[in-house]
Amino acid sequence: MNNSAICLLCVRPNKIHIDFFNTISNYKLFMLCDDNNCNTTIQNIEFIKIEDNECFNNGFKNSNCCVDKNPSAWDKVFYYFSKINKIFDYVWILEDDVFVPNNDAFWNLDNKYGAADLLCRSNICNPQINSWQLWQSANNKYDLPWYSSMVCCCRISSKLFEEIGKYVEEKGELFFIETMINTIANHKKLVIKEVEEFEDIIAKARIGNRYRHFSNGKIIWMTKNIPNIRENYLYHPVKNIELQEASRIKK
Repeated sequence: MNNSAICLLCVRPNKIHIDFFNTISNYKLFMLCDDNNCNTTIQNIEFIKIEDNECFNNGFKNSNCCVDKNPSAWDKVFYYFSKINKIFDYVWILEDDVFVPNNDAFWNLDNKYGAADLLCRSNICNPQINSWQLWQSANNKYDLPWYSSMVCCCRISSKLFEEIGKYVEEKGELFFIETMINTIANHKKLVIKEVEEFEDIIAKARIGNRYRHFSNGKIIWMTKNIPNIRENYLYHPVKNIELQEASRIKK
């Protein structure tokens, strides 16, 4: 689709991601890194640099309770595309542990699903999964019903970014991405489409294909391999970047 961008969220750029990004055509390419000292002149990729204080003081905070940093890269991407750079009709956002098997996957998904304000894995209404503790991130933040999806890869329209920006103007903060994005989109009656190719975007690697890795006292489930790799299907989590590179579909 015309006038679209892709933005990778990461702590700092990885050469494997940079090399892969530079094989993608038809999109403006961005990387938003938490490390503001990263390189900003790598071929076709523009690096988004936003100071924490600027983002926080403008109300873009609290969107990712699963990380220790606030504001997070997600807060900064909402700030950037809703307030600073509003020229794109659609922006694909993905975290760096999302495995993309081929460089035309986003183009193919855009052509398949067409116009929509949100492309995501699911659009679950809160009565369906009342036991999910993170529903409470929306408590006193937005009227019921609440909606949720894994959003470590999703496509957001300029309309939805605008509504997220309006929410910050009213409330002075954000709330957890996995409830906030879908809830705002539903309440504003925007177009939401669930993406079949995101069925392997899940919270942790599937049992039988993972191992435990300890980092800073925390357990991280690492993927041993990526079974049944299909063109245009995306996979999460694949935290081993070398495994991502080795598993890509060669053309």
